[in-house]
Amino acid sequence: MQAQAFKKVHLNDLHFNYRMWINQLAFYKEELKIFQKRLEEVAPRNTNQDFRQQLGHFQNHLVIQNEQLDILKHDIKGLENVLERQAQANPQHVTEMTFQNDGQIRERMETFVRLYDELKHDFMRFLATWL
Repeated sequence: MQAQAFKKVHLNDLHFNYRMWINQLAFYKEELKIFQKRLEEVAPRNTNQDFRQQLGHFQNHLVIQNEQLDILKHDIKGLENVLERQAQANPQHVTEMTFQNDGQIRERMETFVRLYDELKHDFMRFLATWL
């Protein structure tokens, strides 16, 4: 998806997006914990070399996905803090405030979701194949 380059966005709209993304990331974080727990449950069941390689692959990808999630969440919270400071500095103009939105954080969130969905699909296929 193409970025909405330098579009003016109202503070409330940005705040809404940021809160939605933070909630979405919290859901993914919990789901990653479930996936990790499932790997720990199935690992002892199979000693096949191909299974072990794929198991390691998914363990690594879950770690990477968790790290990327944490980075994205941190960055979104940083942007949310900027909005909060602006609102506190100009409380009488909160409903009128607009910000330049280059779309970069939206693109990062969309990329994360796409990669997460691919990982989840591959993980479910892995489980279906080996269990």
